[in-house]
Formats: sequence, C-alpha cells, structure tokens
Amino acid sequence: MITDAPYASAEPVLHPAAGAGLGALGGLLMLALLAALSPFTGWPLPRLLAALPLVGAAGAGAGGAFLLVAALLGALHAASQQRAPLRALVAVGVFYGVLLWAVGGVLVGWLADAHHLRSWWWLLACLVYGLVLAGGAALAAQHRPPAPAEGPRD
Repeated sequence: MITDAPYASAEPVLHPAAGAGLGALGGLLMLALLAALSPFTGWPLPRLLAALPLVGAAGAGAGGAFLLVAALLGALHAASQQRAPLRALVAVGVFYGVLLWAVGGVLVGWLADAHHLRSWWWLLACLVYGLVLAGGAALAAQHRPPAPAEGPRD
C-alpha cells in the first residue's frame, strides 16, 4: 500500500505511559458515569465493581483493580495506535469502546454470568472510555510537529 501522509504514519501517537494515564482517566470517567447512572440501572457502583469478573474485589480494592485494568488497556491502545487523521482516531476510539463492550459482555459476561456487562449503560461507559483515548490521541497528534513524509514507494 502506498500512503502519502504528511506525517510519519508508522510512528505511534502516544507513548504507552501516556496511554496508561489516559486509560486511568477514562476508567475514572467510566466509574463516574456508572455512578451517575446507578439510579436508572439498579446497580450501585460498589455492587457493580464487586460483580465484575476481572476485578472480583470489594471497596477501594475493586476501584483500584478497575483503574489498573483501564490503565493497562490504555497502554495497549497507545502502543498500537499509529498517527492518523482526526476522524480515524475518533473512529478507532469508538471501535475500541465497542470492542471492549463486546469482548467484556459477550465472552467474559457469558463465562461469568455477568449479564450487566451486556447492557446499554455498560456500552455507554465503554464508548466514553474509547472516546477519552481517542481525544487524548487527537490532542497529542495536534501538538506534534509533522515529520517529513517519505516519497512514494513503488
């Protein structure tokens, strides 16, 4: 494939450490959204965190484990996200959120009988997480100087 991008497209947008920070921020926003939606969902935040299969703890330990998983997923996103136009970064963030919801809800949710991971409010929280990662990547891409593009390859 030949690309004529005005930047080095093989270069990652973020360092994995920055992605981990964005992932933790996205996890905090997920928790805030889930706490705000708890009157409508019937799942108070402590009960939801204790029911998550990958967390399985209660109290502050559950929140810490949730944020650790969110930071790890943010680092993975940063390590794999190459420089791209803004629309592509947003599309990847939305896709990442839907993928987290699908993997968490379909695979992990069925194995652990966690039906709450297949809900609309969990999808909304995962989309917020993906958009936080996309927004951070877009901000980082805007503040980086464009690298000289290589000539067309044949």
